Amino acid sequence: ADALAVLHEQHEIISVVLMNVVLPVLGGYEVLMQMRQDADLSKIPVIVIDEHQSEAAEVKALSLGAIKYD
Repeated sequence: ADALAVLHEQHEIISVVLMNVVLPVLGGYEVLMQMRQDADLSKIPVIVIDEHQSEAAEVKALSLGAIKYD
């Protein structure tokens, strides 16, 4: 199952999402954007991790609704 499908199925028990920006189908930023546009998923806190940390990537993740970028 893809990440969004799992989030939809389990959204009532998920307390936080730890997400890499590099995902196999949709990128982490795209998943984050879709989460923020979905009523069931929009309030789930997301921490974005990125092995290629940059200030621009941090700004993008936080502007899309992540609570932290690591």
